[in-house]
Amino acid sequence: MNKKYRNYEDSLLESLKNHEEAVAYLNAALQDDDQRVFLLALKDVFKAQNIDISAFASESNITRQNIYRILSSKGNPRWQNLTSLLDVLGLQLHLTDRDDKFIPLAINTKLFKALSQQAIKQGISLDNLIYEKLSK
Repeated sequence: MNKKYRNYEDSLLESLKNHEEAVAYLNAALQDDDQRVFLLALKDVFKAQNIDISAFASESNITRQNIYRILSSKGNPRWQNLTSLLDVLGLQLHLTDRDDKFIPLAINTKLFKALSQQAIKQGISLDNLIYEKLSK
């Protein structure tokens, strides 16, 4: 039996071209206690969206070398640099209360995409949509 396998990184980068997928990916990375997970996720988003680091550097007022250093596995950006990077990407950090709503789920990609699209149509967050569905 000859099965075709898709390279995980290629599949991930393809999905991260979608803005909503990229935001969900970054939010999931923020849940990790290790800040490097978020920075590596941010690096994946840069790569997926073919962001020109030189142009991005001038727009964010951070040197190209510093951006590469921030996105490295040893990155430890200053708050101002991190918020500048996110601002140029059109993103911002958002804090929420920890509550009983969060239930970690293993979810397949097709279901995740369908739920994401439904949440967008309803104008609510994916977390709220899942919570509503689980509460019924």
